[in-house]
Amino acid sequence: MVIHGRGLISDFSFYTLNNSVENHVVLWQDNDKPQHFGVFCRVDEVKQFTEALKQTTLIKREIIVHHTPHYLVKSWIEVGKHKGLQLDLQVGLHRAFVYHPPLQPQQYFCRAGYNVCHLGKAGIQLLLEMSRYNKNDSLEKMCIWSEKIPFVGVYRDPNVAQDTLVDPHNLPLAGDEDLPVCCIGTKLFGTLGMLRTTEEYKRKGLASLVVNVAAEIQTRLGFIPVCHVDVDNVPSRKMMEKLTEGPAARRASNSPQESVGHLKGEIRPSTRKAANHEEAEGLLPLVPCNG
Repeated sequence: MVIHGRGLISDFSFYTLNNSVENHVVLWQDNDKPQHFGVFCRVDEVKQFTEALKQTTLIKREIIVHHTPHYLVKSWIEVGKHKGLQLDLQVGLHRAFVYHPPLQPQQYFCRAGYNVCHLGKAGIQLLLEMSRYNKNDSLEKMCIWSEKIPFVGVYRDPNVAQDTLVDPHNLPLAGDEDLPVCCIGTKLFGTLGMLRTTEEYKRKGLASLVVNVAAEIQTRLGFIPVCHVDVDNVPSRKMMEKLTEGPAARRASNSPQESVGHLKGEIRPSTRKAANHEEAEGLLPLVPCNG
């Protein structure tokens, strides 16, 4: 929401409950694929949300709902029967991890022979080509996106003779032809993802390094860094569990299939308008917030 509210990208339209200011109900719709939705509300707001879904004209006959919280499954089934929908609920496919920055400033070191950089064009293209879910995303759009949102990689650099301190907020930009050995990007949802490491460079701590650096950048930008990991991706899940553990991190579970860490801090929305302000029955577009 912060990313879209700041006008950095406009692929989604956001909606909240009409005539209800103090609630956390949010529905987003993909502007390019209008049958794709995402939802969020608190457990005590499920009834309100269900009634709004029954009334709105946004929901058409066939829809796909991404990252569905377990407590909304029954609501969607009820709404589906009420409106005669053909539903595809994405439930339990991922585990969500939220980065919790250390209480004290953290130093990150990159080992000798490597350098941490913002991804160039070849690195972003590699991310998309190797991605399980984002192969069809526009390279041009992602390159523009990367100018303001973290896309981070580790590159081989024989000129680096010793371990070096990494400054997440002052990274060099890799060349457009350079290929990283490990990298991560920010998806259009705003989540960190597409993490990949070349096979021969695994188990060197490079993946943890790029995740931490990218999360630090997102935190400085005012975002809450979130990473979705496939439930069948055991190595990435174990790594993310280690990164979200520690004395400063509180762990909670949204469902038996979702493991979530918590970030200390707050989102600071900007005053820029969201991308779409068309009114829909029962729901209103997200209104700008003062940061």
